[in-house]
Amino acid sequence: MLRALSSSTCQNSLSSFSRRGFSLSPVLLHGRQTILSSVIPSELTSGDYLDLSGRHQASIRYRKARCRYHWENPSPGKFSPFPEKTHGFFYYHLPQNAPLFVGGIRFRVCPSNDPRTFQDGHDLFKLNGLPWEISNWALALHKKNYGPWGNALVDAGVIRPGALELCRKLASQVQRREPSKKPIVYSFKQPLPMPLGERKVNFWIADEKNMLRVRLRSRILEPFDVTLTMPRENATAHVCLERDGDDFVVRLLSVPQEYAGKMKYKVGDTIPYIPRRQEVLDIFKNFPEAGHE
Repeated sequence: MLRALSSSTCQNSLSSFSRRGFSLSPVLLHGRQTILSSVIPSELTSGDYLDLSGRHQASIRYRKARCRYHWENPSPGKFSPFPEKTHGFFYYHLPQNAPLFVGGIRFRVCPSNDPRTFQDGHDLFKLNGLPWEISNWALALHKKNYGPWGNALVDAGVIRPGALELCRKLASQVQRREPSKKPIVYSFKQPLPMPLGERKVNFWIADEKNMLRVRLRSRILEPFDVTLTMPRENATAHVCLERDGDDFVVRLLSVPQEYAGKMKYKVGDTIPYIPRRQEVLDIFKNFPEAGHE
């Protein structure tokens, strides 16, 4: 699931939910601390339901763990408030066939506090169109804030044994002490945000043994008219990497609605991608065809 965003419109090629407005403010809104009984969808209760609308930061308690969280942090000391109508349940998301390090806490927006509405809800999205998530990487590397929650989730059997340790091991290989703000791609067909106006995007690829930084250069977002002014903020398309026989391609998954028909390539089109480094090919050998849902 992904959502394509622009400066004026939020379009999700896979759902019909629209973008909600936001503003920036350094002010913190302190609501009461929420106590979670579970983050497993089948075990949720009405008491796990909470409303985050308009909050810049909020707190939760899970077992003995306490932590603070926020929606977007565009610059130091500033937080974007959660969008209006952000009410629902926290839950742990684990894609099928995903590597051990994958997983994280997401927020399911639901119409009522009845846990049975979980299946009718939809994930909260970030401004780049991907689901908002406190990832295993954050739970493993943000030891002061998210670390206790991560440990509690391991103790409860929610996070797979060894997952957080693997996150720390891979991060140490690339000298990272904090989670990267760049996407970590671990599967073919995994959506990757790519701002309009850019011909390159930096991200990480990883399997359970190695992690590597990659710069993708691609013409997939070329406009028909080379004089068309392309925005560089809040207008995000989505692409993915795929295997095509023995070769690889970049596929265009979505573009903001107002740019539909103005791009050289249509949604669904592919162009060749030729990795230049053997290390990239070695990691691609271990990529599942789809392990991100």
